Amino acid sequence: MSRYGLLSDIKKIFTSTIINIYAALRYKLWKKSFGLNNIEKRDKLIIVSLTTIPSRIWSVQISLDCILRQTVKPDKIILNLGQEVFEGVTLPKSFKNLEKRGVEIRYVSYLSPHSKYYYTMQDYPNDIIVTIDDDVIYKRTVINELLKSYQRHPNAVSCLRAHKMMFDRNFNLLPYNQWNYETIEENIPSMRIFSTGAGGVLYPPRSLYKDLFETKLIRELCFRTDDVWLKAMEVMNKTPVVLASKNYRRLTLVKRSQKYALKRTNTHKAENDVSIKNVFGYYEIKYEDLKD
Repeated sequence: MSRYGLLSDIKKIFTSTIINIYAALRYKLWKKSFGLNNIEKRDKLIIVSLTTIPSRIWSVQISLDCILRQTVKPDKIILNLGQEVFEGVTLPKSFKNLEKRGVEIRYVSYLSPHSKYYYTMQDYPNDIIVTIDDDVIYKRTVINELLKSYQRHPNAVSCLRAHKMMFDRNFNLLPYNQWNYETIEENIPSMRIFSTGAGGVLYPPRSLYKDLFETKLIRELCFRTDDVWLKAMEVMNKTPVVLASKNYRRLTLVKRSQKYALKRTNTHKAENDVSIKNVFGYYEIKYEDLKD
């Protein structure tokens, strides 16, 4: 074994040990508050859905840990793992504890970041779906804030971090990097608000366009940019987006989780702009229709 390989193995063992200690301590301190909803009977289930990749198998445990100790408990937490990319990957033993506390792990056909929402929305079309990312340390009130926003605006997608799409004087869409980044225009539903999955997003039942599950289009138009596809499905369904609270737009990321972050290509290499052109062009979405 090379020196690099040995150091890599030591690093993995060290990281695994730290995560296990962290999980054990958190569980001991917050034992009574960990888990799913087992008190309130809801007409619509609240389901948290996410995905991850092998390189983030450590950070996703921290994000899941945060969701398990929310002040408002979800009814389900579903982690969708692409079976193609996880072939031969053994999950850490600490995942057993997550499963005992209510996390449902599913192996699905790999759809890149679209795995986050795709299968869960397909299986639970009449319920409330909350999507989160696998590299964020979430506050305990995330679901509570999203649910309050949903109660105020039941016909809008609610989110805790968003950008506002910006246009020039002729209403041509400006590049993604020139939008109103992390807008603070909360409680105002708008077709111009572009939710980002990292902050947490709540989708009311059937709030997205009928083409949502068209995998051929997803693969052809925006395979790596799920936020763009979801925005198009909102626009086509005439569903506005609302920022639930300006207090959560600043994210706390799990350290060392950003090595393979999609934002390195989606934002910095303008892949979002390409995807927007592809998807909005395919559906012939007119930017004038996004005026508030």
